[in-house]
Amino acid sequence: MSLTGTSVPLGTTSSQESIYLDSAPDLYIQDSRGSYRFNPDSDGFYWGMSGSATYPVYKIGCFSDFKWGDDLTTNDILCDAAGVQGVIQKRGSMHVGFTLKSLFPLSILTHLIRAGTVTSNATDGAEKMGIGDVTRKNLYWKAYFTKLYDEEASDFLAITLHKCQFVDSWEIAMPYGDNWNIPLQLRAFVDTSKPSAQQIATVIRVDTSVIV
Repeated sequence: MSLTGTSVPLGTTSSQESIYLDSAPDLYIQDSRGSYRFNPDSDGFYWGMSGSATYPVYKIGCFSDFKWGDDLTTNDILCDAAGVQGVIQKRGSMHVGFTLKSLFPLSILTHLIRAGTVTSNATDGAEKMGIGDVTRKNLYWKAYFTKLYDEEASDFLAITLHKCQFVDSWEIAMPYGDNWNIPLQLRAFVDTSKPSAQQIATVIRVDTSVIV
């Protein structure tokens, strides 16, 4: 048998597209009790947000160092005779990290740093916020971040995290000659009310020129 041309795989293959994403997405949060834009869509996927007076959508302002990652627990399958044969993998949560540079208004910041209810006083032209114990310990958010990567064709990638909390202690860096900033961590947990394959997140890509 001739070996000519056998350096490439035989049979059905799939190749990745030459489409590259850059820059951070737009980030939104909403009380997890708020409505989805699709609840679910025609394929059974829960994603997006629909704001209301009771559960408004908050757009997060200027930030840097945006990261979305996996919190995966792995345990080796160890055989005494043959060594490690594989791993048991369990995804219990995911996380989003970013450094917030836009601190105002306080009425949005308070949700990110787990502070108190903000009072707006039009007479004083002031926002007033107290910080005490974390009072809403059972508050969960939905997080939605989306990247429009072809404005003309409206092609985008969108990720919805269903049940999140801001975790870890925070501190505001106040460097001389630079903007104040706060590194924040948002953790996404399992939402058992969703289908098993979507219990942490739902990822949607819309690109009608490629997906047919």
